[in-house]
Amino acid sequence: DREMEGEGEGEKTESNEAGGGSGGGGKKRKRARGKSGKAGDGNGARGPPNPEPGEEGYMTKTQLRNARKRRRAKREIAGAAEKKKGDDDDGGGGNADPSPDKNKGKRKSGRPDDDDPSARYLSAPLRAPAVRSAARYLSDALSSGKTFETHVGRRRGWRTVSKLPVRPSSGGGESKGAAGEATVGMFRPNTHDVVPLSDGRGGCPAHHPSIDAAVSAVQRSCRALSVSPYDETTGEGCLRYVCVNVERRTGNVQLTLVWNSDGDREGEKAEALRRLSDRLIKMGTAAKAPGAGADTGIEGKPAKKRRRGKRPTSHSSSSPFALHSLWVHYNASWRHSNAIFDFCPSTHGSGSWKLLHGPPAILESLDLTPPPPAGDDGAPPQLRPVKLRFPPNVFRQANLDAFAGIVLSIRRYLARYAAERTGEGGEGDAGVESRGPSCVELYGGVGTIGLNVLDLVSSLVSSDENPHNRRCFEESAEELLRPANGGGGGNGGDNDNDNDNDNLNENIGGTHIPKARYIPRNAADMVVKENILSDDDGPGRDAPEVLIVDPPRKGLDDEVIRALITDDDGDDGGGGGSRQRRRRDPRPDLLVYVSCGFKAFVRDCDRLLESGLWEIDEAEGHVLFPGSDAIETLAFFRRRRRK
Repeated sequence: DREMEGEGEGEKTESNEAGGGSGGGGKKRKRARGKSGKAGDGNGARGPPNPEPGEEGYMTKTQLRNARKRRRAKREIAGAAEKKKGDDDDGGGGNADPSPDKNKGKRKSGRPDDDDPSARYLSAPLRAPAVRSAARYLSDALSSGKTFETHVGRRRGWRTVSKLPVRPSSGGGESKGAAGEATVGMFRPNTHDVVPLSDGRGGCPAHHPSIDAAVSAVQRSCRALSVSPYDETTGEGCLRYVCVNVERRTGNVQLTLVWNSDGDREGEKAEALRRLSDRLIKMGTAAKAPGAGADTGIEGKPAKKRRRGKRPTSHSSSSPFALHSLWVHYNASWRHSNAIFDFCPSTHGSGSWKLLHGPPAILESLDLTPPPPAGDDGAPPQLRPVKLRFPPNVFRQANLDAFAGIVLSIRRYLARYAAERTGEGGEGDAGVESRGPSCVELYGGVGTIGLNVLDLVSSLVSSDENPHNRRCFEESAEELLRPANGGGGGNGGDNDNDNDNDNLNENIGGTHIPKARYIPRNAADMVVKENILSDDDGPGRDAPEVLIVDPPRKGLDDEVIRALITDDDGDDGGGGGSRQRRRRDPRPDLLVYVSCGFKAFVRDCDRLLESGLWEIDEAEGHVLFPGSDAIETLAFFRRRRRK
């Protein structure tokens, strides 16, 4: 999973308070040039002389200056990490927020910072170390005149995906349960000690209220039915994790019970699962019965009247537990394994996932309406909303509301890129150019980004290694590209919407080519075995002009980086050119990089820029998880033109 389990980590635009503007950087560069003859001034006064042009290792003054900036940013990142260690002792204030804590010594509402890292920077998300480091690094790396902005949004109730451990209660105190009873909560940082959510302090502030309602229902049911929680020391017990996905439109939950068993067999564990699932289905469907709603008790019965003057909180236990669907995932992996889901086909095959109740997937659409005023450079309106499919065994962004802002920025940039590209094409290329750029998406998931830009590209090839993604992608694509009246021949010649339906397929050289297709492979195989970034003699297999990547925290696979820094002569400057297929055309021309791990992004960005083949045209930050020390980085890299 791309998110740290058990931590809340999530939207709207604010100007960057972390020094992200480029003006300050320009002043610093002027001062540096004025200190001629001193170490680090770019003139090589101390240290080895700069090689002459044409010699190995030669760098222009601009390249030397950029290299110094990247080294400085790396030092600052490392320093911030060291300072952060000290923050853990005082609740996370430290150097990120030097202002004194006015509430020091007072009992705070909500969960304490040492128990819930998602709340550490909740009062000032832009002061989180990762956010400030990103602002400094990318302000220096951006093209002249470009600025780096960070977007932050709603700070509470944004998380609609949560995977929570179930462990034995220690008895008494905050757990409010007898010793050994099931307790659902979050792991305390750097431990496997569970901090209960239902400890009377309002739950996690990041959680959608439906998550807290589901957790309460599961925990009470386990205790009422004596369902044993998983014990890490012995490997015994039934329920390992509870995974909750919220359908944003209704607030209904897709609930997955991670069961410590190797399959649906008879026995005590099977009977315990049957009793627990029956009870949860009854509770979850009662809350959706006519008359049940926000003022309904957890099991669908009318809630007691509140006393006058007492206001419900956003995380009130009176939020209904309404079930969208109930799944069980069998995971009897080794007790020292930290994997929540067992995707190993040799363990269970396809039988490790079982739908017990309800529809197989949550349907979600992103709100991609440009904020007013859109202006001439605003994102074009989407032809038709994409209905994304999310069963529990695929990756889904925990904050889809905020992630829509990233997709909207990508649409805005792609629209400008397509207009640029059309203007550059000659008369003979006009027909080809008007089709839009070809696009490949690596680490694509169910197509959350790719399908939402499908109307802006001529073709899309998406891929991911999770085998469960393919069906979700193909069903969403088929629905998106189906004619509006459900037939195969469009809506008739007088209907302008027929042009939208022309996006279904391409006909290139008399060959029928699908507009969107999915390849269930990991990114490294796509580059090395599928040659997806290379030219091909077959129709519809030209090298893509646009590459979209949204890797996990570890960043891009080395094979992907090597392909991107290998020029059309097969030389990557690092001895790896012999492994890459020689390309006739240096493509892709545009790299759209969405990163959820900033340290890995810095590593990848340095390699791309140092190759001399790429430059960052635009970049922006999105704090998808307000309160935690994390930032989602969106960067648009353009391939340098040969002179």
